Amino acid sequence: MEQKKSRRCLMTEKMIQEIVDDWEDWKHDVYENNKSTWTQRDDKKIDIISEMLKEQLEFQKAVDRK
Repeated sequence: MEQKKSRRCLMTEKMIQEIVDDWEDWKHDVYENNKSTWTQRDDKKIDIISEMLKEQLEFQKAVDRK
């Protein structure tokens, strides 16, 4: 049986920027859909996700400059 190699999606700076931009809109939707149970911990999770995405964008920018 032939094994399939996993394919890694190579993302460009533009793709990551689109994700960051979309996330800025989506995070408000997440809050609105969950505000009855929303906590400060949820706020922190949103902040962490935002930072992770921004860090990934900065990393990709650095890679693209090489």
